[in-house]
Amino acid sequence: RLRTSYSPPEPGLPAKSKDLKWLRILASCIVVSSNGVQYSLSQFTPYVSQDLGSKCMASAISLLICFFTLGCIFHGCFLMKYMPSPRADILLTSPLVFALVLSSWAVEARAPWLMQVSFALTGFGIGPSFLSAIIHLQFWLPKNPALASSIGMAFGGLGSVVMAMMIEICIQKYGIGASFKVLALTLFGLQVGGGLFLKMPDLSTSHAKDLLVSHRSKLDASVRFAKSKDTEAFKSGLGMELRSGEILSSWQFALFWISAFTGVGPGYAIFANLATLFNKNLRMSKAQASTWVVLVNLIATLVGRLPTGYLADRWNQSQRKLFGSGCRSMFLLYHSTQTVCLAIFAFVEVRNTYLSLVLIVMLACVFGGCNVLIAALSRELFAPINSSVVYGLILTATAASSLIFPNAMPALYKMTGNDFAYTVGAAIVSCAGALCCILLQPLPQAYGISSSLLEANS
Repeated sequence: RLRTSYSPPEPGLPAKSKDLKWLRILASCIVVSSNGVQYSLSQFTPYVSQDLGSKCMASAISLLICFFTLGCIFHGCFLMKYMPSPRADILLTSPLVFALVLSSWAVEARAPWLMQVSFALTGFGIGPSFLSAIIHLQFWLPKNPALASSIGMAFGGLGSVVMAMMIEICIQKYGIGASFKVLALTLFGLQVGGGLFLKMPDLSTSHAKDLLVSHRSKLDASVRFAKSKDTEAFKSGLGMELRSGEILSSWQFALFWISAFTGVGPGYAIFANLATLFNKNLRMSKAQASTWVVLVNLIATLVGRLPTGYLADRWNQSQRKLFGSGCRSMFLLYHSTQTVCLAIFAFVEVRNTYLSLVLIVMLACVFGGCNVLIAALSRELFAPINSSVVYGLILTATAASSLIFPNAMPALYKMTGNDFAYTVGAAIVSCAGALCCILLQPLPQAYGISSSLLEANS
């Protein structure tokens, strides 16, 4: 059946391309670690709420994530096509992280709008660097794309742990304004320091060069599908490049979008409101809340992000896959776990602090794992050659979830006096995402298989 040939193993790197391989991988990881800032910024919440309002940080973090996504889309649809290398992409956009300095002025002037502008510009500066590094990492580990995503996301998680600790220390010693400035310098150093060493492997003698060379056809879709069976990219499972409209109009992208939206939304709500959740809902002191913010980030990295890609790749190699692949099976498993945790959390939050803490940690781990799988599934469902564009587009789902869930949580808490209504609603939405996961399949057209050909051989 053609269905079994959707995702054959990708070829490894040619021997001559393996020079400095691990240096390139490390450089990618250093760049990705800067993305951890979006999960550590909630450390500022208890210190700026008095001057800027309780909702300021949550909405500012949501804007950062939203513009981070726009930066990723800008990279996937424009920079990757017209800039000569990932290094050039990063050097062009990384200076935007210095906009974080505006946040120190926002605190002094008590101007919430200025902090939101600051975070939005910072997010747009982080996005292209993050996507450049993730795609670069997958090129250097072509046989283990899920593991590549997992390694990169794990460094993002470690970055969030280190930056959360750094923010707390800087606030205590130097104040809020200085902390924002130190954080901006740190982000710029990570992006440029790692970005200078990014270099795509030389694949000129391998059929995998199709991944690097745009072969967008001016022919209509039916002609491209008919001719694709003779191309090396099709034979090796690398796929053929689709137009953005073809991707966006497919049912598979719609299902993927919904499952991505529901997979990370509750996690974004937790991370954006983590300090407040510990401080007010679970009645921890500021010191205890800060410590637990760091611990949750660390656990989410070690238990959620780091092993997910390895397990998904190993599961892909086995014959016991529930829904076609290890990545899709794990995506469904994480959605199901999240739904159950949210349903239980709705009834125990005010009754059992310790169980609530365990559930928060589990939800954070699910969030980390889903982020890894979204990157891997962008490659698996729509063929490797479309991974950059698809990943940029699918991050609109994570951006939408970062705007809706983190703001819905405090809003419903203010209306009802507890998190019950939000948690039940989030559980229902997560259940809908699990149903979409069941229906996920690779897009036939991305692998050069026309719908009529697929039906004739099914």
